[in-house]
Amino acid sequence: MQAKWIWNGEKESENLYVIARTKFECPSAGTAELLISADSDFAAYLNGKFLGRGQFSDYPEAKTYTRIPVETAAGKNELEIRAYYCGGDFLNHLKGTPRLWAEVRSGDTVLAASGRDWEIAEDPGFRAGPIEKLNPMLGYTWEYDARKNIPVFSAAVELDFEDEPTERPVPMILPGEAIRERTVWHGYFKRREPDAFPGAAMGTDMVAPIFGPFDGTFGELPPDSDGWVLIVDLGRESAGLLHFEVEAAAGTVLDIAHGEHLELGRVLTMSNERVRTYGDRYICREGDNQFTFCFRRYGARYLEMHISNVRGPVRVKSFTLLPTDLKLPVPAEFHTEDRLLETTHRIGIRTLELCMHEHYEDCPWREQSLYGYDSRNQMLFGYYAFGNYDFAAASLKLLGDSMQENGFLNLTAPGDLKVFIPCFTFAWLAALREHELYSGSRDAYLYSREKILASIPQFMARKTAEGLFLPPPDPPGRQTWNFCEWVEGLNGQETSAGDDRVPTAYYNLYLTEALRAVGELEQDEELLKTASELGRRTEAFFWREEEGCYATRPNQEYRHSHIQYLFLALGLVPEGRKQRVIDAASSPRLIGSTYSSYIYMIRAMAACGKIAELDERLRRDFEKMALSGATSFWEVAGGATGFSSYGGSLCHGWSCAGIYFDGAYRLGIMPLEPGFRTFALAVHPAGLSSMSGEVPTPYGPIRIRWKVLDDGTVSVHLRHPAETRPAVIAEGIRLD
Repeated sequence: MQAKWIWNGEKESENLYVIARTKFECPSAGTAELLISADSDFAAYLNGKFLGRGQFSDYPEAKTYTRIPVETAAGKNELEIRAYYCGGDFLNHLKGTPRLWAEVRSGDTVLAASGRDWEIAEDPGFRAGPIEKLNPMLGYTWEYDARKNIPVFSAAVELDFEDEPTERPVPMILPGEAIRERTVWHGYFKRREPDAFPGAAMGTDMVAPIFGPFDGTFGELPPDSDGWVLIVDLGRESAGLLHFEVEAAAGTVLDIAHGEHLELGRVLTMSNERVRTYGDRYICREGDNQFTFCFRRYGARYLEMHISNVRGPVRVKSFTLLPTDLKLPVPAEFHTEDRLLETTHRIGIRTLELCMHEHYEDCPWREQSLYGYDSRNQMLFGYYAFGNYDFAAASLKLLGDSMQENGFLNLTAPGDLKVFIPCFTFAWLAALREHELYSGSRDAYLYSREKILASIPQFMARKTAEGLFLPPPDPPGRQTWNFCEWVEGLNGQETSAGDDRVPTAYYNLYLTEALRAVGELEQDEELLKTASELGRRTEAFFWREEEGCYATRPNQEYRHSHIQYLFLALGLVPEGRKQRVIDAASSPRLIGSTYSSYIYMIRAMAACGKIAELDERLRRDFEKMALSGATSFWEVAGGATGFSSYGGSLCHGWSCAGIYFDGAYRLGIMPLEPGFRTFALAVHPAGLSSMSGEVPTPYGPIRIRWKVLDDGTVSVHLRHPAETRPAVIAEGIRLD
């Protein structure tokens, strides 16, 4: 490769936008390809035509390039790259060094390669340097002045980097056709904080709606008002690039907010004492303003625009998102006579799709971050929806690359808030074993194998007299967050002196599962024995005979359903205690589980024969969302109000456990050997009379159709790839 890393030579800062360009000759029109990499993001254009955008979410020390096919013209061609450097640490980004690398190739011929012969300029329209953050997770807000549109170019500076990027593991996503928006309401406002940043200014504006039809044109402002308001509905939860077309006088200010719900008819523009803000700003040039912001995906159903500094009529021709949907396999078929169940299944599929771009993300609105725990859920659910094993492997590797010296993963990958959650590392290890089972490939595990094996002694470095283990102490500059679930007593926020010397059930249970997973991946009998012994000791230590359930901490009165489900799902509960434990888990005297941990609830209840109760629970939780008009599943039962200051996400990947239950239990297909070479068939009708569907495998789908006969027998018609076979068939099933 001939390309060099370049930038503009200015002093490194944060929140920087540049434009780089070069010209090259082609003897005739033809096809070529652009290889491009940036820290942090890019949008590329050839001869004025948009080619693509979106740097893969990689690490500063291990950059990747994107391969983009291009059509070159005969003669002179001009390549322009608009690049953005974030320059901060967030949950979805690690601070690196501002740099750009690009090469245009036609076969073996290099037509253009970034170097000192390129020109580069600061983008004069964007406000650069320190600026308000959306939140600590997602990055910075942006401000753009379209009147400042004449960049001053100079020769690019070659940087002292010798590394060459490698090809990204996940394809680039091209934005789709604009979503057709619908006006919710329009009106005018009085601004109370004219000097505030956009999100705060919008949030404190006093608004007055105008009732009646709206054709997109605002005329003369009412007396004693400061601007216009427009709120649009995209029809459903969406993820994409902000795009609008507005005709206005020069200097007209557009403040733009995005959100998933309306509260008192408005989008949430700020919360948490202004720590979180969802407002950006655009200042119009004279006449037509067509604009697409290419450097951040928006997760939203609603968009809100406040128009100020009005100097004449304003016409809003378009105000929407360009969808950024990952190209996925067609979802596995799922059919039943229960139309509401089919609806919740489809909503689950849609939710998973919205939380997958360059990697799994917890939610498209608030964070867009890759967590070890959240993604383990999303992978497992996705195996029954799409298969998509390579996408899962890419995320597993990204997570592995975040491992710290103490053997634990960062909270997110790539990202850093100087905090990590031990249980999330253990969930990642379980996910590696599940990936092998469903995909048949060990590649994701082998990628991190050496680091994993070296980390296991560190997980067990702090041993108690009872033979249990304690979470690690805070490493230098970082905090150990002993979180497990968003409920009191498990959220790691109720701490007291000496807690770091007291064992918890959840640390030892998740560690047991992780040791078991690695033991199975390694076929290591000693490690499996260690996992078994730890599980036995954990069960004995936390059992409370008088209560008929397990404690969470020995020094705490809290009792949690999730802890009971963990013991049951991991097969640690003696037969004589199972009924008491499963009864306790569903009792109101225990603090209940949230959607994040439902895979354990499903496995525990199914293992105890509580399929009817499990079916009722899942229906109660997710049908109410569907019947309320939700187009994606919420993070927690409270929806937008589930956290303080309306911080709950209305689209969260961990809330799609129904997809897993539908495939693994209703259709009844689970892998026993890697890649479904052998699988179990155990249909659970749960009150339904018939069902048909597919379960993806690496060799093609397993297709199943079943019907409950008059005698209670389940008649099953099964078709499966030749490389797979049912090795275990449950009682009461008759194969036709």
